[in-house]
Amino acid sequence: MGGPDRIVIIIASPDDVHAQTVAWEVGRLGGRAVILDTAEFPAGWRLGMSAGGPNGSQFSITTPDGFEIKDSLVSGLWLRRRNAPVVPAEITNADHRSFCEDESRALLDGWLYALGRRAMNPLQAE
Repeated sequence: MGGPDRIVIIIASPDDVHAQTVAWEVGRLGGRAVILDTAEFPAGWRLGMSAGGPNGSQFSITTPDGFEIKDSLVSGLWLRRRNAPVVPAEITNADHRSFCEDESRALLDGWLYALGRRAMNPLQAE
């Protein structure tokens, strides 16, 4: 697992019993698991990217409760159930909403593929 300072991310709805069970087991083994629902992105949690650094692009996540997860702390990702990103309700213009949805999906895809071998299941099977 890599220790308690390392994090496993599970992409699933928060009420997914399988995701909850895996998160519990990761905790029991001394690690930390965070369940993220892509339907809560970008309105609920944030994904940032810093491009062009000496180590390539770096991603960071900020959960709804303000917990920040640096890319270097992610030891694995389980893509259990991916939902479509939901744009904040304040964005009412249809063209703007469509643009935000497309950009959110592109950022999520970029992050998932940048994780490389840390993704525990084939992303192309999604």
